[in-house]
Amino acid sequence: MPIYADRTVEVIGDPTHTSAIKELLKNIEQSVDQAYIYILKKPLLGVLATLDGHTQHWVRLWKIYTETGSASLLGAALGYVVESFVSKLGTPFHPKYPMGYGVTFQVDHGLTRPDIVLTFGGKEVAWVDLTSSGDAGHIYRKAGWGKTQPNYAEITYPSTDMSVIGGVAAAIGSGDFDEGLIDREIRFQRFYQHRFETILAEMGHDLKKLIEGVKKISMREVGGDLRRKKAVRDRLFNKGPFRGKLLTDQQITEIGRASCRERV
Repeated sequence: MPIYADRTVEVIGDPTHTSAIKELLKNIEQSVDQAYIYILKKPLLGVLATLDGHTQHWVRLWKIYTETGSASLLGAALGYVVESFVSKLGTPFHPKYPMGYGVTFQVDHGLTRPDIVLTFGGKEVAWVDLTSSGDAGHIYRKAGWGKTQPNYAEITYPSTDMSVIGGVAAAIGSGDFDEGLIDREIRFQRFYQHRFETILAEMGHDLKKLIEGVKKISMREVGGDLRRKKAVRDRLFNKGPFRGKLLTDQQITEIGRASCRERV
């Protein structure tokens, strides 16, 4: 059972995928919980310190705090790290998702952007928002939740000030995460991503020809980002250098964007 993560909202308006949605939510809760604990046990983040810009920003703020006794927006920075840990491949906090389903992160839907989206057969079947406990329930103020998507949930981690960080860190004791294993996985994902980006660069403008017409799908329209990913996935699976390969949602996003870049 999660210690710190809390499922503050769960609405299933369409029961078709109830079992898969509940499985994903349980896994996300565990991921958020472990990510939060890791940060409190290892505030300098160990081998994950350079995972992305959010982790690097947190480490800078933490060092400022330890040196001066204060740092602005530290709680907000911690929240971004939690979300990065959960969304990035290679971390031990990336949630498992139901067999036959897909998961993508930070999907644009006009005025709102769900943190996690569960998909099935190219269709979005649930949205999940991650936020601090101090902002619980704020998805009801967001556009589209309950209207565009009938299945949605909110999972929170504790709102954090320095007294909370110190108290929780003392209570949970020293770390027991395998830093070596995490480091090897992160390095593998970065190597794999570099190879992927190299292939895209070598393909150059031919990529645009390979998925001609995808640009017509606007990322600004509701569901446009997911529709574009599905179109790219279908075309690349059937022809070209990625034929038959199961690409991640993040890779599909990058290919879709690359296909729409103008020649320079």
